[in-house]
Amino acid sequence: MWVNPLCSGMGAEGPDINEPRVTAGPTELVSGLYVVGGPLALWSEPRCTPHPGEPGAGTITVRDPVNGAVVASQTVTRGHLATIPLAPGTYTIQGTFGSATINEQPGQSFPATVEIPPGKTVRQDVFLNVP
Repeated sequence: MWVNPLCSGMGAEGPDINEPRVTAGPTELVSGLYVVGGPLALWSEPRCTPHPGEPGAGTITVRDPVNGAVVASQTVTRGHLATIPLAPGTYTIQGTFGSATINEQPGQSFPATVEIPPGKTVRQDVFLNVP
């Protein structure tokens, strides 16, 4: 008789991709907001496959890394990704999470630097790490 193994992992998993992921397409940024970490989660299934998280609600903000000016921002609902057309260049992105708070304030990701080449779509998500 086959018995599924007991599996363990973080309570909240990020997306199931390596980032940044650069593909041919329009010159744009595709980004989601992910809460990762949390208490240990246990489950049972044949291969102990991690369960990728679903993007949360909030706002992705894109800034010019030189002067900090906001270049673009987009608010998304849970389960959706932001798609932001941008000119080729280097940007700083940050997420403000609508459903995750720290000390009663909306959680914010650490800023991440992303390069958008001409004629490429770049997938770079933002993360809020919880212990």
